[in-house]
Order: sequence, then C-alpha cells, then structure tokens
Amino acid sequence: YIAENHRFHDAVVAASGHEQLLRLPKQLRLPPLMYQLTGTLTAENIAASLAEHRDIARAILAADAGLAEHHLRKLLERAIGVAEAMPQRVFAR
Repeated sequence: YIAENHRFHDAVVAASGHEQLLRLPKQLRLPPLMYQLTGTLTAENIAASLAEHRDIARAILAADAGLAEHHLRKLLERAIGVAEAMPQRVFAR
C-alpha cells in the first residue's frame, strides 16, 4: 500500500507541473514517520484511501478540477480524523 500511495502522489504532482510540489512529497516521506504510521494502518483505512485516490484520479482525467478538489478535501478530512484518533505513542519522540 505504501509504495502504491507514493506512486499515486508522485503521478498527481508530476501531472501538475508545479515546481514546489515536485519536491514536497519526497521531503514528507521521512522514514521514521512512515514506519510509525505503517503500524496504524487498518484494512478499512487502506480501502478508503484507495477508493479516494480512484475518485481523485477519475476527476483529474475528466479535467474536472472542482470534483477533484471535492474528493481531495474528503480525503484530507478523513485523514485528519484518522491522525487525531491515533494513540499519542505514534507521535512520541
């Protein structure tokens, strides 16, 4: 899942052609953070993420920026909820 997630984000960013965005995903993939988060992934979270990625990709391919933004906002809202529900130990130093 993690590798597929990286490929999805890389493809979206590459398609944008936005210089700053092209550097951002790799900067955010800090190995310790990714290791900590991997242990908190559930089958439900992975399935939701994959479905959201498909919705975003379909909207991008249809050149529907409004719909892509809508799906992205839904993904971010769910991701924030998942992060807020994580035990504090996940973010411990």
